[in-house]
Formats: sequence, C-alpha cells, structure tokens
Amino acid sequence: MGHQRVGSVPKTKKWTSVVEKITGGGAGAGTQSGTSDSFKTPAVADVAREILVAAEEGLLDVKNDSGFRYTVYLLTQVVLAARQEDWLTGLGGLGIHLDATATVFDLTGEVHRVIEEHRKRHRGSATIGEMAQQAAGDAITFLAKDNAITLFGSGRDELQEAVKKLSTKAGFSDLGQRFFGNFTARFLDFYASRIVPKQAGQPGFKTAGDFGEFRQALFDHCHQSAKIVHDFCGQWYSKTEWEKGIDQQNIVGLVSHAIDKMRDELKIQRGEVG
Repeated sequence: MGHQRVGSVPKTKKWTSVVEKITGGGAGAGTQSGTSDSFKTPAVADVAREILVAAEEGLLDVKNDSGFRYTVYLLTQVVLAARQEDWLTGLGGLGIHLDATATVFDLTGEVHRVIEEHRKRHRGSATIGEMAQQAAGDAITFLAKDNAITLFGSGRDELQEAVKKLSTKAGFSDLGQRFFGNFTARFLDFYASRIVPKQAGQPGFKTAGDFGEFRQALFDHCHQSAKIVHDFCGQWYSKTEWEKGIDQQNIVGLVSHAIDKMRDELKIQRGEVG
C-alpha cells in the first residue's frame, strides 16, 4: 500500500538551490560569484546537508506527538463529515461550529480552534503542534477554495461540496500530500533559521521580496517532495475507512508510515547534496 518509491521525485528546485537563497550563495564563505553552480560550493552544501540531518532526526519526535496525530485524525473526520446530509451536525460532533453562510476561512478557523483546544488538554510539542495546525488549515484552504464558488460568502452547500471532494481516495491523496508537504516546509524552515546564521553568517534576505522568493521555493520544493506520500495517504484512508473506520488509535498507522516516507525522502536528498 504505497510502500515503494518509484523513481525519483521531480523537483523544480533542488534543495541546495533553495538553501542558497538564505545563505546568500555562501554568505562570503568561499562561493564563486558569477557562476551558475555557486550553490554547489562546500559552504552551501554543508549547510543544506546539516539542515536535512537535523530535520530527519526531528521527524522522529513528530511520529509520536499527540497534537500532530490529532491534527491528521481531524482532517480525516472533517472530510468524512462532508459526506453526511447534515454535515453541520457532523462537524458539531467534532467541536466545529459553522453557520449557513460559512466560508472556507470560517472552517479553517474552527479547525485551528479545535486543534488548539486539544493541544491545551494533552501533552505534546508546542512547536510541532503549531506547525501541524497551520499546515492543516493551509491544506484545506488551498484545496477547498478552488472548488467553492467564491472565497467569501460561498455558502454552506458550496463549502460542503468543496470539502466533500476531498473525502474521496483521490481527494485525500491530494490533501495528504499538501498537508505533509506544508508541514515539512515549516519543519525545514525551523531548522534553517537556527543553522544558517551559525554556519553561513546572517541570512541573506535584503528585501521582503527575497524572503517571499525563498518561502515560495521552499514550499514548492516540499510539496513536490511530498509526492512520495500522495498515493499512500489515499490508499490508507480509503482502505481503513472501508474496513473498520478511522479512529484516533489507528491513525497512528497513517502518521507513522507517512513520516517514515518523508524521512526517507530527506535521506535521499541528503545524498544528492554535493
């Protein structure tokens, strides 16, 4: 069920190219100006590799984090609720309260609130929990908004239909890839913000545009990397829901295997850094 990695995952941005944007091409640490391959210099390669190693090790904690597990569980329940004729009642059972004029932003706001309340009641990493919470909201917004008639005032029926499309095997494959990619981007950014200043001087952002370019490259790269979990997420979701239903106990299987696959992808990328 999605265990093998078929070929390489294509990426428009190599990881070293993404890191180059925050090291300033090595931040004066021996890079060769004017060369198209400056991102391959030892300074940038070392930073890129160290970030991957730190993130790969850190993901082990993610597998066992209660807030992260609950966030993934809640994503499955939100999309399944959209299959119900009275989906507002279904959402209410999850603690999510919407009115008839709710938009996708109202939904993600409620998802954030419910996750936050869960995190307050259970022990877990605040950093991991916040990243997962943000990744979940962004994933729902990104995928559901295009299916709603409008972003503002789309109405309950349109919003339900938009979310319902994510409740299929294919829809949850897309949702899983978007969520795990978004989370991994935030995770890598977390370690980059600590490693880059130490290894390569201060981050090389001179303008807000530079920072925006880095963030876009980072999220694009991680979304492409998360292609490795795309099929698995849909297969696990569909098979588990059909056979026994998804609960907070068996969601561990989805979380654990998906994180293992993302760690494998980071290992492969580490080997590609040169």
